[in-house]
Amino acid sequence: TSPYDAGLGRVVKLDKPVDFVGHAALERIAAEGPSRRLVGLIVRGRGIARHGYPVFAGDDRETGVVTSGAPSPTLGVPIAMAYVSPADGEPGTMLAVGIRDGRVPAEVVPLPFYRRAD
Repeated sequence: TSPYDAGLGRVVKLDKPVDFVGHAALERIAAEGPSRRLVGLIVRGRGIARHGYPVFAGDDRETGVVTSGAPSPTLGVPIAMAYVSPADGEPGTMLAVGIRDGRVPAEVVPLPFYRRAD
C-alpha cells in the first residue's frame, strides 16, 4: 500500500534531495496514478461489510476489497472502508459488497465519515 493509494499523497515530498528506499516506486505512482483508492462505504442494505469481503461495481466486476467495517452508533448505519479501482471511487457511486451468499448495496462516501461540528 502506498500513500497515494490511501489518499495521503499530499504528505509525500519527492522533491527533497534525500533518497530513500521506495523513492523510485513512489515517483512512478505519482506520475501514473495509483491502481486503487481507499474509499468510505455506507452499506445501504442489511448486513455488515467485514475485512476481506469483495466489492463489486454495477457491471458485476469485482472492483476491490473491504479493509474494515462495523456498525456506526454515531451515524446509525453500517460503514466500511475499502480499496477499489480509482474509476469506481467517486463519492455517490453505488457499489455492492459480497456479504455471505448475496450482494448488498453500498454507497461511496468521502472520508472521514464524521466531522464534529464546530
